[in-house]
Amino acid sequence: VLMTGSGHDRIRALVKLDRFLDSYLYVGRLVDAAVLAHTQTAESAVKEYDSIQGRRMQLQISITAMFMAVTLLLLLGAIWFGLSFSRQLMNPISALIITTERVRRGDMAARIEAPGEDEFGMLGDAFNRMTDQIQSQQEALLRANSLLDERRRFTEAVLEGASSGVLGVDEEGKI
Repeated sequence: VLMTGSGHDRIRALVKLDRFLDSYLYVGRLVDAAVLAHTQTAESAVKEYDSIQGRRMQLQISITAMFMAVTLLLLLGAIWFGLSFSRQLMNPISALIITTERVRRGDMAARIEAPGEDEFGMLGDAFNRMTDQIQSQQEALLRANSLLDERRRFTEAVLEGASSGVLGVDEEGKI
């Protein structure tokens, strides 16, 4: 049996002696103050460890929540960046589609505003050159068609006025 005093400065032990009948050995000794100080330090360290161990779960939950918040912010930032990038990528393509539809309906004056020197700008410039060429060719065809129509009317008027026949000669006078 181990016994300590109220100040823990003395330790006593009571041990039964097996070789002797009803005999006990009682020993007492003073404990060194340095040992008592180390004991108190160890006890306070154990209490502090128990306190930290109790707060560990709260700390883990708060760190996990912080990581989740950072992850959510990064995810939202990535989504926003992706949407703005896709919008920036789709605007020139949408403008090209809309202008192409206008040209298909016959509006040859439709042009693409091609900002920048990137691939979309070069594509817009090429599209605008193509529509310029188509418009000038269409105007030339309309003029040629008008001229042919005018000549046809002239020929019809000449043929209606001739009662006996028409004879054609070339520049050299051959029939």
